[in-house]
Amino acid sequence: MTDLTPILAAVRQAAVLCRRVQQTHFVRSEKGANDPVTIADYGSQVLLHRAISRAFPDDAIISEEHGNQFEAILTEPQRAEIIQLLSDSLGEPVTLSDVLRWLDHGYDRQTDRTWVIDPVDGTKGFIGMRRYSIAVGILNHGSVVGGILGSPGYPTADGLGMLFYTADGGAVVEPMSGGAAQPVRVSDRVDMKTVRAV
Repeated sequence: MTDLTPILAAVRQAAVLCRRVQQTHFVRSEKGANDPVTIADYGSQVLLHRAISRAFPDDAIISEEHGNQFEAILTEPQRAEIIQLLSDSLGEPVTLSDVLRWLDHGYDRQTDRTWVIDPVDGTKGFIGMRRYSIAVGILNHGSVVGGILGSPGYPTADGLGMLFYTADGGAVVEPMSGGAAQPVRVSDRVDMKTVRAV
């Protein structure tokens, strides 16, 4: 079983960065027709790639954003904004070369374990201030063996969302702010009016 602890921490950091971008630093660019990308996509992916590069340095990663896009699509002020957000999130100086190295870490590798990342799953929902997720899947020899879904917009008392992930062969959920993990089970409800889909 893969120890997800460092990746769970990175998803939490990414959720904080995404929330900050939504509230105060929103910047949008287009990769192509109907393909929006935000500075949160890049920042979130950098945090996840950085964590994987440190905890699982030899693993492969498949994700949406790339270093060449970062340099070509974003303006210099946008790149500087992301670098500052990352420095603030990590509590240490981050450089452009760090960002480019982390964005491209794990590409073009053939390994037993592969991480599949969508740094802001539901970018249009993110842009519209609705729900989105930070999604991380884990493949072993091409088969799904685990995953993490950080949902900052999931309704909670503290407003910080929930963190869903696999553990010990099952699925669990815990508050994004931390706390005890609770098992996720198939509901026994049959009245569809009382069901909340996630």
